[in-house]
Amino acid sequence: MAHINETINLNRNEGLDIDINRIVYKEDTGAMVDIRPNWMKVQVSANEIAKHLPKSVCGDIIIIREDELEILLKALLSKQVNSEVASFRWVWDKFRDYRAA
Repeated sequence: MAHINETINLNRNEGLDIDINRIVYKEDTGAMVDIRPNWMKVQVSANEIAKHLPKSVCGDIIIIREDELEILLKALLSKQVNSEVASFRWVWDKFRDYRAA
């Protein structure tokens, strides 16, 4: 089966709701195993993606591929749980952030 690498287009007022599960850590160190999450839900705004992946910005639109996003998620996840992540599964959905002027 071929690997499908979907392109995600976001406006500046959009972001991604991401469910991350089956998190596997590179090293299991005793007591830490019990407190590390194996499932998380995160929201990443288009502006945050643009900050970490500046080459993805095309005017007011952020264009990223899923594999680029996965690399970013792995780094952000490792930082958030303070442990290097070996692998995880994830699914995304868009959200819109409409703010009144």
